[in-house]
Amino acid sequence: NNPLAHELTTGPEIIEAVVSTPGTVDRPSSGKVDAIIAGAGTGGTVTGLSRAIKKKHNTSAIVVGVDPVSCSPLAS
Repeated sequence: NNPLAHELTTGPEIIEAVVSTPGTVDRPSSGKVDAIIAGAGTGGTVTGLSRAIKKKHNTSAIVVGVDPVSCSPLAS
């Protein structure tokens, strides 16, 4: 259920924040989420965010999952 929760809540919240934030002359905005970086952990957050953004907002968005050190087998 974790991916679905992020697909239905966190993802749309991020999209709305980006869409509603105007660009400036110095920093123009595409009005889209072009890239997002999220901790991978169990994968629920990054999966849900990816679904929300790529399915309904910007199919060209780049999604990067980063494995936190505490989840790495090399962390011990």
